Amino acid sequence: MALYSVIQSTSVTILYYHIIEFTNTHYYHIDIGLILPMAATMALSGTYDHLTKFIPTGRLISVEILTSVIGQAIIQTGFQATPFALLYLTS
Repeated sequence: MALYSVIQSTSVTILYYHIIEFTNTHYYHIDIGLILPMAATMALSGTYDHLTKFIPTGRLISVEILTSVIGQAIIQTGFQATPFALLYLTS
């Protein structure tokens, strides 16, 4: 869910480069394409069989969590920027 804003801001930045804006319909399609499968997957996932002996981190701002979110943001931005660069360089 944290990457939802990164995905939309990357998409909007690429489109602003071409002086194009999303309409409400585009935002609805993005919501359906991103949020609906994620919500369905989260709803279908079951609980774990037993508790683990490892205690989760007590803070949301920790090295492990920030590394994961920043790493996923870099991967996602790369997946959007690479086709854009390839299309821009070949045209």
